[in-house]
Amino acid sequence: MEQNPVVQTEVDERTARLSEWLLDRAEQMSLMSLTSIEPDFDLVASGLLDSLRFVEFAFLVGELTGQRMNLARLRLEQFRTLRRISAEFFADYGSAQGSLS
Repeated sequence: MEQNPVVQTEVDERTARLSEWLLDRAEQMSLMSLTSIEPDFDLVASGLLDSLRFVEFAFLVGELTGQRMNLARLRLEQFRTLRRISAEFFADYGSAQGSLS
C-alpha cells in the first residue's frame, strides 16, 4: 500500500525535526561531528540517545505525533534508529491518531 504524498511529506518533516534535535545534542555533547543522521544510524549504541536524553526525545516524538507518551510503555528498541521511530510512530499518521497512554 502506497502512502499519500501529503502524509509522506508530514512524516519526512517530522523525521527531519528529530534529526535536527539529535544533531544539536551531538554538537552540545561534542560526541561526534555529525552533519546528518542516516535512517539506520544506531542512536543508542552511538551514545547519542542515552537515558537522560531519552525522556526528552520521547516527549518530542509525542509532540510531533500529537500522542501522549507513557514512558512505562515505551521500549528503547522503538527509538534505536530514525527508520524505526518513523515506522513505530509516524507510519499511521493521517489515520486515527491514538494515545500511547
